[in-house]
Amino acid sequence: MTLEQIWLFVGAVVLGIAVVHFLVTRPRERKRQNEGLPHFTTFRLLLAAVAAGVALFSGGCSLYLLSDLWLRGPQKYLDWEVVAIIGGIPFLIASIVWWLSMRRNKPET
Repeated sequence: MTLEQIWLFVGAVVLGIAVVHFLVTRPRERKRQNEGLPHFTTFRLLLAAVAAGVALFSGGCSLYLLSDLWLRGPQKYLDWEVVAIIGGIPFLIASIVWWLSMRRNKPET
């Protein structure tokens, strides 16, 4: 993989996050703000989007490798423990970060 391909991938990810933020989440949160409901800040929404992307890719790659292990059996450098450590830990941390950033505080009464 060349440096140009890496920058292209990073740019596509950043562009995707920006598009989702400006076309989906930002109008929804502005509508909630205008209605007087609790809303998220831009930082929380971006943090949630990045965490969801990390969870999606690490979880998806882990499922792919686990299905490969199931079909072919254990291989020389790949078994379920390696997949659980390399893919499971980022998935777990990203899922916790996403959950914490998407929690809404209860409105004060």
